[in-house]
Amino acid sequence: MLNTKYHLRIPLASIFGSIFLLIGALPAGAAPVTPRAVGMANNAFSLATGMEALTENPAALALPKSNSWELRILDATSGFGSNALGFSDYRLYNGAELSEQDKADILAKIPGEGWELGGYAEASAAALRVGSFGARVSGFGAARGNIDREMLEILFWGNELDRTYTSELNSGEVLAAVQFAISYGTYLTNWRGHQVSGGLTFRYLRGLYYAELEQAEGSLVAGYAGVTGSGYATATTAEGGSGLAIDWGTTVELGPRYTLSMTLENVPGFIRWSNKAQTKDYSLIFDGITADNFEDSLWVEEESSTSIPSFTRTIPANFRLGLGKTGTAWKTAATFSVGFENRLASSTRPEAGIGVEYSAISFLPLRAGFTVGGLYGYTVGFGGALHLGVWHLEAATLANGGFWPTRARGLTASFACGFHF
Repeated sequence: MLNTKYHLRIPLASIFGSIFLLIGALPAGAAPVTPRAVGMANNAFSLATGMEALTENPAALALPKSNSWELRILDATSGFGSNALGFSDYRLYNGAELSEQDKADILAKIPGEGWELGGYAEASAAALRVGSFGARVSGFGAARGNIDREMLEILFWGNELDRTYTSELNSGEVLAAVQFAISYGTYLTNWRGHQVSGGLTFRYLRGLYYAELEQAEGSLVAGYAGVTGSGYATATTAEGGSGLAIDWGTTVELGPRYTLSMTLENVPGFIRWSNKAQTKDYSLIFDGITADNFEDSLWVEEESSTSIPSFTRTIPANFRLGLGKTGTAWKTAATFSVGFENRLASSTRPEAGIGVEYSAISFLPLRAGFTVGGLYGYTVGFGGALHLGVWHLEAATLANGGFWPTRARGLTASFACGFHF
């Protein structure tokens, strides 16, 4: 029977690793994808010029620049996080003999809607900016999943006699694609003495893989005759498709030092999945399972897949508004952003923050930023760059849901290098 209470020696490394393999650590939406953006906690877009405009605000390509052209040969960003447990919990509990109080403390950190985990990544091997034009090729992906809290309760506490456990709040979505982007920015008008510029980025998207857990639920009850339960899951998957996304940007020069910026990202943005589109159904039913008959044929498992017509999924849209100030040694930016869908790396929970860049040593700018709201509640970023002649190197890290990486609920890291002439 499974109605006993017990202590667990839990390999949390295996649990964390398995979950992230299931949802993928593969950005769609508002996630920062350059070292400057990561280091300033996603508050750099109102300071963008030159190459930064390709991912931050295409209108900034029309702003005055010190370099006629730039080539970025490599940039990569990857991040993950959760709404509950973090690195400090991992270090505290991994491999430990959990007491009743330990289990209660862990479960108390997981909200009633479940344990949500997510990740994103983007990498580019070629990006070029010449004057007011830019082009970039990159691969990106995002994933997000939720595990019902009752599943974790059974893992920690076991099950009570004659209590029916249900699990209905499980969900997940994974997206991976390659994008080919072209950006252009131009002067639009002079409004009350202020230069207004506009720009857009057109991105052709080539979908590689998509999976969405449409339904996942189950129930379990233990009685004197044994354990009875069932589980059902339905997923939609595809292994190829194509689509497009357009980013719209505007900048207003409020003076020699201040820039007001606004962007609408992924409006529209979608991929039509057409290759190997199918639904997969899984079911499991068991009745009267005990320790004595566990190996008997009391389990009924079924798995099936059905081809379906092509289907379309949107890339989450996002709105950003920011104000940047450029000084001699300090650059400061404040940003407000909100997503239109609560999916993948995007959140409908508004976020606002501030970022700074200190460049008294011109070849060694340092960056920091803080943001509240959004997907992780709050984030803190640190980063810097090294400029040696025409070559530059940049790196940054962002603590998701924490003030320091070792105590955060997730982490984002970014790296880039290239040339400017």
